[in-house]
Amino acid sequence: MMVDCDDRLPDELLTSILDYASLLELSYASAVSRRWRAVALDHPTYWQSICIDSLSPRASAFFNTRLERARSRPIDVFVRFIATYFEDKNQELPDSLFQGIRRHIFHMKSLHLRMAFKYAEKLVETLSQPAQILESLGIDFYQPVGPSPFLRHEHVVLPAGLFANHAPKLTSLELRNAITSSLASSCFARVDYLALSFRFDPSDSEDSVPPDFAHFPSLKRLAIAGHIPLAYLEKAPWISLDQLIIERFAAYSPHWTLWRTWPLVDISYIGTDFVNDEVITILGQHLQGPLDLHLGVQPGVCFFARFRSRLDGRRRMVREFTRSAVATRDSYKGWDGKKPPPHDLFSRPSIMDRIVHLTMPATLWIRLSGYFAVLPALEELVIPLHNAGELSSLGDKRLVCPILASVTFLGIPSGAGVIRLQLADVSRFVETFIECDILFNQRFENVDVVGSLTR
Repeated sequence: MMVDCDDRLPDELLTSILDYASLLELSYASAVSRRWRAVALDHPTYWQSICIDSLSPRASAFFNTRLERARSRPIDVFVRFIATYFEDKNQELPDSLFQGIRRHIFHMKSLHLRMAFKYAEKLVETLSQPAQILESLGIDFYQPVGPSPFLRHEHVVLPAGLFANHAPKLTSLELRNAITSSLASSCFARVDYLALSFRFDPSDSEDSVPPDFAHFPSLKRLAIAGHIPLAYLEKAPWISLDQLIIERFAAYSPHWTLWRTWPLVDISYIGTDFVNDEVITILGQHLQGPLDLHLGVQPGVCFFARFRSRLDGRRRMVREFTRSAVATRDSYKGWDGKKPPPHDLFSRPSIMDRIVHLTMPATLWIRLSGYFAVLPALEELVIPLHNAGELSSLGDKRLVCPILASVTFLGIPSGAGVIRLQLADVSRFVETFIECDILFNQRFENVDVVGSLTR
């Protein structure tokens, strides 16, 4: 008698093998046999995170099948439809998609939705069921294509009664082109993170009412982007915030002088994207005493500059985007990394004269160091390295720091071991790129250098 090898595998071992499979591979595995199908469709990868981004009937059926297979286990759901110029107006989101969300919302941990304005009414009706374990909700509307009682000048007013006023674990709320009504649902009482973003100024609508932040008594973190009306800002509970994120304001709201009138100085952390000279002035006024500055890079960003005040621990983050990462329709075109940055951050003596600690990766040296003013208070310099060759291609830009006490070359550990530097490269770097009046200590972490170094 022939015995299939899969019949001899315990379910636990088969599940462990499928741990290495992608969602597509799990789908293939489910076609091997009835037993494999039962194990594959019950695998955590299959039901933990459920996403749909296609209007095809097959995608919708697959989405609802996975919802059903999840039974009552906690799931993260993402409905992400992208607006395109050639969108087929005859294609509609099937009612079964909304029905599936409505039936299973009781065991969703997070729900993030992006769809056209025309589905606002269906979505509001869908979100009328209790969401007992929902922690994160994101709603993003785009491209209005028809009248709706919820639509007000290209934003949606979400009525009271969402989740039947029962979402006891909801702590994160992200709204794009949408706003809560003045009679906000009591389910927002535990929300500590709120993100608001508008494509067009919602105050253009006669019946647009700013959110009543009293409905968010637990709010500690606020993110705002796009067209945020002054009335919204006047009502924001600045004094209770620990964190404020300001995104893409340079492209939409040039009246930064308004920010001087609010007590942003008391917020522990403020992060900004697309900044200008006015922003730098205001943020500089918030930071007192000696400062630590950490420069870094991340995908889509030329650099970020994170300041920390040693007196009170307050932090301020400034991010600059590459040209390719900025939408062409924005008036702010980003930075190409060649010309000076589009603000005067590094030439502000009121800020740079107080830098006592600087972390700057070698990859940023050639792009940024030439824009620094003299750093008269700098005592500690940390230079992260990703490979040994980075010290040999830094141009000719010198860092002027007369009282520098230590330089640390910081390697990133990898499977191949620590970075190995040549003594000549380190000596050349120190002599060429650092202008200092006193001797300083040179330290190495996760870096191997042969011999001793003197200057």
